[in-house]
Amino acid sequence: MIFQQLTDPLQRGLFWLNLAPPEAPLSRDREGAVAGSLSRDRTRALASTRARTRKPAVSGQRGVTLIEMMVVVMIIAVVVAVSTPSISAGIDAVRLATATSSVAAFLNSASTHAERRERPVELVISAKTMEFISTDPGSRHEFTLPDGISMEPISSLPSEDAEGVSRWLFMPGGAVPAVAIQLTNQHGGRRTVRLDPMTGFPRVESVEAK
Repeated sequence: MIFQQLTDPLQRGLFWLNLAPPEAPLSRDREGAVAGSLSRDRTRALASTRARTRKPAVSGQRGVTLIEMMVVVMIIAVVVAVSTPSISAGIDAVRLATATSSVAAFLNSASTHAERRERPVELVISAKTMEFISTDPGSRHEFTLPDGISMEPISSLPSEDAEGVSRWLFMPGGAVPAVAIQLTNQHGGRRTVRLDPMTGFPRVESVEAK
């Protein structure tokens, strides 16, 4: 037989392959299913390849780094440190001006009270407070300076006790005492309030810092 004459295994394999019946052709449905499966596999493989090779999208907005934030904080701290003394000095200047106006009005009130009520009025001044007292019932008025403002008499004092409290006396129909008071704030700003003996009205003077 021919098969017995074939001693080579490769020749025997080819022999049996030639004798095998031909495969039945695939139906149209089977061909469509196979083609669809191959198409899906190719689509998935292509999508996977694109996902691996795609570069991340670069956003148009960029976050703030820690170094940039620290620089901004340092700039704000420098601005605050530079502006704080000037702001504090400005607030003290406003307080000094307000206190000076209040002291002038208080002196004018004491002088006017003595003239209108025709009663003697005693003006008492300490480092932080002023008050005038009359013999009228309930005629005791007091004024306290705001924080950071102090005052001291700078004219000749008719009467001063051991605690540094000075006293002036306003007599009805008499000459107005030449009261002069200097007010000072924490930054060295000074203003002076003087009672004019001729008119009896207070006058405010600014004093230049030394």
